[in-house]
Amino acid sequence: RERNNLDSVEFAQQDVLKFLEQAINLGRSWDLVIVDPPKLAPNRQALHRALFMYKKINRLALKVVRTGGLLFTCSCSAAVTSTHGLLLKTINEVAVEIDCEVSVVKEVGPASDHGVNPAHLESNYLTGLLLSVHHREKY
Repeated sequence: RERNNLDSVEFAQQDVLKFLEQAINLGRSWDLVIVDPPKLAPNRQALHRALFMYKKINRLALKVVRTGGLLFTCSCSAAVTSTHGLLLKTINEVAVEIDCEVSVVKEVGPASDHGVNPAHLESNYLTGLLLSVHHREKY
């Protein structure tokens, strides 16, 4: 970490929900939080449960982003990505619930080395949202 000037970067390996809940209870916050869960919706039938989990994780993540900070949240589930705007809609619903405003800084998809086959649109399964976060009041 020191060699790369990463003294202010914190790495943790534990259950994300427990980590974020502990951080909230301790009053911790960061300028940048990255949420990159594994595939939560392997198919359309799992979409409802996946959206519940995206909400749960991102609700906690938004609470630990400092006002003016950034949340980078991702989905690698084709069932989510195939409905354009679904991830953003899901995050916005959570933001409204906790009286927080988010603005899209950038939306990204697969990198150029991860091509999308037009004959197999499910190959377009990566979505990333870089969001600016502003809390209206403490939750």
